[in-house]
Amino acid sequence: VRAEPRERRSISRQSSFERDEPDRGAVLAMLYYLVERSAWVLRRERLVARCVAVKLRYCDFTTRAIWACLPDATDEQAVLFAAARELLERAQKSGVRFLLPVDNVCGQVTSVEQVNAATPVVTVDERGIKDGWMALDIGPESARRYAAEIARAKTVVWNGPMGLFEVPAFAAGTLAVAKAIAATRCLSIVGGGDSVAAVNQSGLADKFTHISTGGGASLEFLEGKVLPGVAALSDR
Repeated sequence: VRAEPRERRSISRQSSFERDEPDRGAVLAMLYYLVERSAWVLRRERLVARCVAVKLRYCDFTTRAIWACLPDATDEQAVLFAAARELLERAQKSGVRFLLPVDNVCGQVTSVEQVNAATPVVTVDERGIKDGWMALDIGPESARRYAAEIARAKTVVWNGPMGLFEVPAFAAGTLAVAKAIAATRCLSIVGGGDSVAAVNQSGLADKFTHISTGGGASLEFLEGKVLPGVAALSDR
């Protein structure tokens, strides 16, 4: 049996410093090297890139990511580096932070359909997920960090549970986030059927400002898109 080749959708290269690097020159040198390696792969495989993304992760695992589309697809290293450099500067100036899980609650399964009450469970850090295991919830340290961030927020938009909350072994992270939001006085908006089900399961629905089962529609509304239903109501 010969596997048919798949169309390549993305190329990425990453590296790490031993600590947060304050030297802008060192960061740019590393960025240039990563772009150089990516551009080499593009040329080798006769591909071109239309979008460029830059992701920064700090020693506390705070992550910032930003991307942009180029006017024309290219494999030219100079063009790609210029775009990546601009994104790096925008990411550093924006102050927007992406908090990714630093630990996960995993089940010894290869698909969600295999999960049951007897599924072996273990909590590991972000690099400890082994073959044959799936991350099915955030771990306690991630939940603590998320709760601390939520406590400082004036507005929270929640779209998507932290894990497979329908199974008790993997519900703690989602419940922790629900409790953290409910404990604040912020404007709290929940969007999406799974998120609504999680909030209802927590018994804290009355603590939220607004709950909507329209997850995708909620995000599109925040993007500034015109929703047909809202437009129809506005015309009346």
